[in-house]
Amino acid sequence: MTNTLIGDPIISLAIPDKPNFVIEERGLELNSNALNDLDEIAEIKIKYYNYGIVYNDSIQILIEHEFNNITSITSIKMLIPNFEDSLKIEVPIKSQAGNHSVKIKLDAQNKFNEISENDNTLNFTFNVGSSLIRPILDYQFVNGIKDKLTLLNPTSRPNEEIIIIDISNSPHIFDTKK
Repeated sequence: MTNTLIGDPIISLAIPDKPNFVIEERGLELNSNALNDLDEIAEIKIKYYNYGIVYNDSIQILIEHEFNNITSITSIKMLIPNFEDSLKIEVPIKSQAGNHSVKIKLDAQNKFNEISENDNTLNFTFNVGSSLIRPILDYQFVNGIKDKLTLLNPTSRPNEEIIIIDISNSPHIFDTKK
């Protein structure tokens, strides 16, 4: 007589009795590694998983984006995945150079009793480069230029190759009365 999987009382499969929502950094994709403040949005693709039982229900996904101490919160309802699902979010970055932080939380309302709650949240940061061209000078207003003016553009080639700089010999350049 041989053992068979189906109907064999000795063999039992470990079938989870609860859902287990998981989000990991490896399931995160940013649309570019060279974002700058001329771009309208940063597109983020997020993969999330359910390693447990599947209910015919939905989970709430909370997305918090923080830039310069201002937080915007988005809440999305998605069907509970059979195993894996994904979503794309768009984060506005136009004219917002600097560090951005994003926090994604699955089952934000703790609606479901899960196998583990420790893998429901992902925090990550990304940088948006500046497209501003700046002179490398010591002072904001009073600087002497001898032979050359050095400019800094930290991220990319400018959209236009022509840069117009106003230079004056007048001591009254900032005097608004004249």
